[in-house]
Amino acid sequence: MRSGWFKKRKLQPTLVVLLSIFILLLMGLLSIVMYYSTSRLISSKLSEASLSELEQVNSLLNQRMTSIKSTALSIVINPEIKEILARGSVADTYEQIRNNESASRILSNAAYSRSDISEIMIVTDRLSIYNYSNPNGFYELSRIEDKPIWAYVDDRKEGFIPPRPNDMRNDGYNPKILTYFHEIAYGGKSLGYVFINLQFSSFKNLLQGTATGNRLFYTDENNEMYNDEGDLLSGSAMDEMLRSFADHLQGYTYTHLDSSKYLSIFTSPNDFGWRIILFKPYKDVVEGISGLFTRLLLVVLICFILAVIAVIYFSRSITQPLKRLIRQMNKIGHGNFDIQLDSDYTNEIGQLNERFRIMSVKIHDLMEESEREQNQLREMELRALQSQINPHFLYNTLDAINWMAIRLKAPEISKMTSNLGKFFRLSLNKGRELTTIAAELEHLNSYIHIMRYKHNNRFEYEEDIAPELLSCETIKIILQPLVENCFVHGLGPSKGEGQIRVTGRMLEDYIQFDVWDSGTSVDVAWLNQVLQQGFESRLGYGIHNVNQRIQLHNGSNYGLTFVEVECGTLVQIRLPIKIIEEGTV
Repeated sequence: MRSGWFKKRKLQPTLVVLLSIFILLLMGLLSIVMYYSTSRLISSKLSEASLSELEQVNSLLNQRMTSIKSTALSIVINPEIKEILARGSVADTYEQIRNNESASRILSNAAYSRSDISEIMIVTDRLSIYNYSNPNGFYELSRIEDKPIWAYVDDRKEGFIPPRPNDMRNDGYNPKILTYFHEIAYGGKSLGYVFINLQFSSFKNLLQGTATGNRLFYTDENNEMYNDEGDLLSGSAMDEMLRSFADHLQGYTYTHLDSSKYLSIFTSPNDFGWRIILFKPYKDVVEGISGLFTRLLLVVLICFILAVIAVIYFSRSITQPLKRLIRQMNKIGHGNFDIQLDSDYTNEIGQLNERFRIMSVKIHDLMEESEREQNQLREMELRALQSQINPHFLYNTLDAINWMAIRLKAPEISKMTSNLGKFFRLSLNKGRELTTIAAELEHLNSYIHIMRYKHNNRFEYEEDIAPELLSCETIKIILQPLVENCFVHGLGPSKGEGQIRVTGRMLEDYIQFDVWDSGTSVDVAWLNQVLQQGFESRLGYGIHNVNQRIQLHNGSNYGLTFVEVECGTLVQIRLPIKIIEEGTV
């Protein structure tokens, strides 16, 4: 993710906007999760309560169906009924009339014993005389085989036939009934069927208490669904719903019916394979949740406002000290180092203030040091100009003395003034700082000739310089101050008597000069410390000047180093290798 846009915007409004959006999204997501979790929880609890109630009703239904079956079995095993059916049409007309009356009496007694039974019939083809004046009696099999209900009876021993209008009575009274049938057999031979027609209204009343405000359905053993009016429901959507119920013993699910969403709760099948299904409108389930969701949104809104206030305060706690720090930076940018920083922070802001304070102190020190160096540079420039003027004057004066000595025939004075003039001329070097090692050695030899006159040749001087060094470049006047130091400190106590040796070699990546004298030994460690720390001592200004000029021109890897030797004093000069073409210096 590219974040370049963030770099161009102010920190505080950006933090407020981003954190506010994040909090709003988080709270919105939390509200949605809570809404759906609450609705699911309420649905689950409501479903469990409704399912428990439905299971009780289904248990009562199972008991009623079982009692109906028991009533049918009492008729099936009745010996008088079996005897009548066994004799069948073999009996004469009078006997069959009496048999019809006896069977009607038995069936009527069973029917009248229960208020939910409409009539009880025995369907058979064993008789030749049937009495249709009493609905509780024999019914000819041929008159029922062409009816739709026979599809439920054929090839079955017993079972319930779904609700339908009463199609078995001849008196025109045909309310909706629910039928239970059971085969009557004797000696392994089927004699007929007992049909117990139940008033569907009693069945409906049993379920009515649980269906208040809801839609009630039930399925039979064939997994066919009927509404509370006993009407068969069909269609692809209904078939899909029935298959989903068939996969579960009991429970609840969400169903769309007639373009409306329902919470469907279904019981486990009873002993006869029937189950009850309750469709509760989903809007009724979540009716109280909408009010809860409204209150939840209000709480979320209040929390969001409080969160935005907290975000603004938090962002200000970050940006305000940063703004104060920026103001102090601007003061330093204008050269005012009198700054005031927040000292009560101990977190990252406090660390930032402390680092800035340290940086400002260092910048102030560097500026003061730079100013001192500029002043020293101006002083050195003035001294350099002065040193250029003085050698010019001295060189012209010495040249005049030399000619006067020649005219007066004083060769020693002439030679001495000539060497002194050459010394000043090489020191001047036409105002240039750089020279060749050959010119530097010529400058040193002019100084040696002058010292020979001063000390009456009491010292020995040796010079061993590799020829390849003569064309190398160096800054001027680096050897003479070291040799002068040999006379002043090394050979001083013996009034110039002793040995001085100067050698020069080109090593792998630098040039090394050794200046040794046989005079008084020195504390090498202390002198090297003096050179590194840069403070003046009895070592002399010239030594400091040489070391400082070498390091300023070539870097801190080069300069002077005193070396421990058995006798005398040895100082080494390290210079970079810079070979120049002839005529460039």
